[in-house]
Amino acid sequence: MKTILIVDDNLDVLNSLRQALVHFGYRVIAAPDAWTALDLINFRPGVDLIITDYHMPEMNGIDLIKRLRRTVAVPVILCSAFGDQDLACRARAVGVAAILEKPYGLPLLRQVIHDALGQDPPKQSSGSQAEKCNCSVATKAL
Repeated sequence: MKTILIVDDNLDVLNSLRQALVHFGYRVIAAPDAWTALDLINFRPGVDLIITDYHMPEMNGIDLIKRLRRTVAVPVILCSAFGDQDLACRARAVGVAAILEKPYGLPLLRQVIHDALGQDPPKQSSGSQAEKCNCSVATKAL
């Protein structure tokens, strides 16, 4: 059984997403903020995928991913209601597998998770991807 860490400061979203992922057949670890997520990664090895919100207090999703990359190399799905080309380029630069634009449906979420778990863990790029990125916010892999 694959384990997914979800990170979202909105507790309603966190609980709904947890229920959906358990229904899909995943083991779920939930964190209400980025700092808790970092602690969980350190104390619970074996996470296969991370789904994180972008806009959170104290530390946004991109900064969380940068810190996570120091210790784990697993696929990451970034969720945001405020996506734009700049965010997509920054996400790509830190190795995000996909961006989901909120609101998204459960069939799309399930497909994106399946796709992310089917690929090799993304590697962090060297150099500035934002300068050479021709990407956009989508509900597909970057």
